[in-house]
Amino acid sequence: MSKYLDFTGLGRVLSKLTGLLSGKVDKVEGKGLSTNDYDAAAKGLVDKLATADANGGTLMTTEQAAKLAGIEAGANLYQHPTHTAHASGLYKVTVDESGHVSSAVEVVKADITGLGIPAQDTTYNDATNSSAGLMSAEDKAKLDGVATGANNYTLPAATQQDLGGVRVGSGLNVSDGTLSVPGMGAASASAAGTAGLVPGAAMGDQGKFLRADGTWADPANTEYSAATSSAAGLMSSTDKAKLDAFGNAEDYALKSDITNVYRYKGSVATVAALPASGNTVGDVYDVQERGINYAWDGTKWDPLGELFALESISNEEIDSLFV
Repeated sequence: MSKYLDFTGLGRVLSKLTGLLSGKVDKVEGKGLSTNDYDAAAKGLVDKLATADANGGTLMTTEQAAKLAGIEAGANLYQHPTHTAHASGLYKVTVDESGHVSSAVEVVKADITGLGIPAQDTTYNDATNSSAGLMSAEDKAKLDGVATGANNYTLPAATQQDLGGVRVGSGLNVSDGTLSVPGMGAASASAAGTAGLVPGAAMGDQGKFLRADGTWADPANTEYSAATSSAAGLMSSTDKAKLDAFGNAEDYALKSDITNVYRYKGSVATVAALPASGNTVGDVYDVQERGINYAWDGTKWDPLGELFALESISNEEIDSLFV
C-alpha cells in the first residue's frame, strides 16, 4: 500500500533540501564552470569548424563548401547518348528500355498499306437498291423532304381535352363502337356477384348502405355494453377516469427493472455467519466484525467495501532519498 507524506515528514524534506542548498556554488556573472573562461572569440573559432562524419572524415574546405552549395539536392552527372542525325520526315523509331531513340528508319508505302489503308484511290459509285455506295444529290433532296419520324404514327391516349385511343377494361361492353357499363350483379349464398353500375338509392335512404346482394339496407345494431372483468365491451367513464389517473408507462418501473437492486436483510456477527443458502441476488447483510456490508451475487457473498489503514512516510525513509 502506498504511504503518504504528512506535515512532519514535509518539514523533514525541507530541512534536507535546505542543507543541500547551503553547499551550492553561487553563479558569478560573466564566469563559467572554471577559471579558464570560454570567451566569444574561442566560440567563434569552434563555430567555423565542420563536424567530422561517422567514418572519421576530415574538415571541408571553403572551396568544397562553395562547390557543394551550387549543387541541387539529388543532382547527378547525366549525359544523353548520341544518335545519328536525320532530316525532317516520316520515320519508324525504336526506343530502348531507358527511353532513348536507338534507331530511325524512313516509312515506306508498304508500312502504310500494312495498316489497312488502301494503296489505290477511294472513289465510290452512287448507292443503288442492290449495292452500297455514295448518296446521290437526288436521294439527298428526297431525304430532306421527309419529315423526321414520318409514317411512324402512334395513337395517343384519350384525355378530357384530346381525342385518342381507349382500351376497353374488364366488365365493360362494346357494341358497334358504343361503350356501356352493365349493372351490378348481386351476390348470393352460392354465387359471387359481378362488378357494374350501382343501383340508385331512393329519396330518404341516405342513412342506408349498399349490400352485396345489390340492395340498399339499414345497418345492423352496433351498440355495445360497458366492459366487465368477464366480458369485453366499451370502456365506461369510471374506468376512463381511473386510467387517466395513472402516469405515462415510462414513469413506472417494470418487475425486471427492480429484480437486482440491493435489499437489506439484517446484521450478522461474522462473515462465517452469513447464510449459505436461500439467498437472492441483491440480498445485503451488515457484517459486524468487518464493519462493512456484504451482497449476494448469485454464487458468493461479495464485500461492498474494505477496511484499510493509512501509514505516513518515516524519517528514515525520507533520509534514504538524500543519500
